[in-house]
Amino acid sequence: MWWSDANDEYWHATAGVFVQRGDGRYLFFNRTAHPFGLTIPAGHLNTGEGPLQAAMRELKEETGLAASTLRLLGEIPIPGDECRRGSDSHHWHVYKHSCDSAPVQLNEEGEAPVWLTLKEAATSRVTHAVSRLIDHFGGLLDA
Repeated sequence: MWWSDANDEYWHATAGVFVQRGDGRYLFFNRTAHPFGLTIPAGHLNTGEGPLQAAMRELKEETGLAASTLRLLGEIPIPGDECRRGSDSHHWHVYKHSCDSAPVQLNEEGEAPVWLTLKEAATSRVTHAVSRLIDHFGGLLDA
């Protein structure tokens, strides 16, 4: 889903998932395409797809992890969150998934998976969007 706002900013709707392991660490991986940096499983909503469906699809496609349920943390618009498909900004739907130490199998969009605390991630080279998501949802993630 995409749209242009009153200021001619081009927006995409996006769903992302913070995956938390039993030890409290979260899954991040390096993006292999713009925007570069550490990220979480995430992607655009397809036409006719709801945010939850998109989040579950992206989680499976990007990491090989399947989830039967995800916990919605909320939504946040992130101006300046550019993507390789030409968007200026994204409206994020953010979820949390708790899992055991299941093996992660990244697709071609990511490499070098790491499990970090939110504090470690916040001081790492995360994407603009992930930095904003940690700032905004950090309290809910640690709850």
